[in-house]
Amino acid sequence: MWGQKEEARKIHWTNWKHLCKSKLSGGMGFRCLNEFNKAMLAKQCWRLVKRPHSLIARVLKAKYFPHTSFLDVLLGSNPSFTWRSIAGARHLLNAGLRWRVGNGESISVKSDKWVPRPHTFKVILPPSTLPDNAKVSELIDSQLGIWNSELLNQQFLGVDGEAIRCIPICPTLPPDKLVWHFTRNGEISVRSAYHLCVDMGCSDGLGVTSDDGLSKKQFWTALWQLQIPTKIKIFGWKMCLGLLPRNSILFEHKVRTIDDVVAFAEKYVTENAQVHQCNQIPMHHLRVRRWVAPQEGVFKLNFDGSVRKTQALAGIGIIVPDSNGLVIAAMVEQIHYLEDVDCVEALGAVKALQFGYDLGLDNIQLEGDSFNVVSAIQGKTENLSCYGHFVDVAQALLLQFHSSSISHVYRDGNSVAHCLSRLAFDFDSRRIWMEEVPPSLMALVASEAPSSL
Repeated sequence: MWGQKEEARKIHWTNWKHLCKSKLSGGMGFRCLNEFNKAMLAKQCWRLVKRPHSLIARVLKAKYFPHTSFLDVLLGSNPSFTWRSIAGARHLLNAGLRWRVGNGESISVKSDKWVPRPHTFKVILPPSTLPDNAKVSELIDSQLGIWNSELLNQQFLGVDGEAIRCIPICPTLPPDKLVWHFTRNGEISVRSAYHLCVDMGCSDGLGVTSDDGLSKKQFWTALWQLQIPTKIKIFGWKMCLGLLPRNSILFEHKVRTIDDVVAFAEKYVTENAQVHQCNQIPMHHLRVRRWVAPQEGVFKLNFDGSVRKTQALAGIGIIVPDSNGLVIAAMVEQIHYLEDVDCVEALGAVKALQFGYDLGLDNIQLEGDSFNVVSAIQGKTENLSCYGHFVDVAQALLLQFHSSSISHVYRDGNSVAHCLSRLAFDFDSRRIWMEEVPPSLMALVASEAPSSL
């Protein structure tokens, strides 16, 4: 860095452009105001797309694009400064937009962006046997609510077919929706738009998903997550990029000997370790480590999901105990790996609720260890994440019970469901146990002695 004080001048170790790179790309994460302004304008573009009935959206549409959509309109002649600025950020919005597949009726197989694979979001080689206006709905078995695997094998490259199979399909086949790819909730954020804008403007390969790029990102992530003083991390960052003064400068000007540097670093690391040891809170003080029984007359639906990404498989486990801890039923099911582990968890919540409804339960408490999924189901706003349609189904199923609730639990209190989800990989089809669990889990269930709320 630079480090001028008053009138004194110091060496510029690196340029501003490098400092503005993300910390995960070797920079310091400083904001470049030009790209930051574009990111904020891109968010305004998002609002025009997602809130077409707002006052500003209706005014701009009436003046600049009365007969087309915002994403397709041309800049036009003699535009105002406001419209020119907003329209100028539209390319950034388009770079991060893609379709979330619902029923596939609004998505073109060949021309639209719908495969969750940056940065094109399109299939590598569109099938030549399909017409140009073919829709994604033609690739879905509408009766079963799943992808037509036979058709995918016939029409697409293996890598394309596998990427498509990972896209979650909701059995209710809801409408397709435009989402922002670079956030987990599907909503654009200034932060994600800024980083995308910086990636698009870099000419050194930033954003390329090569093995070398991934290894560098993992290295920088590990460096910045170290539990050591910030000044030590910055020292390491400078050292890795060759930004420290050379030995000749150090020793010629007698700034500090190498022994002094080592002693200085050791002192800070030791002091930091002592502070962390004093402030450390035992984990058993932070987490509820046992399963907690529901109230009398209420049945718990504990669910969990596990993944084996290398095998493109996922497993779902569900356990239904009563208020005394007695097992009413258990279920496991192996499915194809979905786009994200939270998708598997969300589908597990849907299957748990459907399982409870099929068992004829009236009063239930849904419980899982995925905070993201539980929070989404508890939320009241539209969810545009990759599992958003599963959230909608879960919320609808909760209303089918006489009384229902949903709560988050740590993995320690959801161990039986977790083990069931791992056990699902041993079965090719759904397996259900009534009033019992698999023999390998009997000891674990017995050890989960219920405690009343």
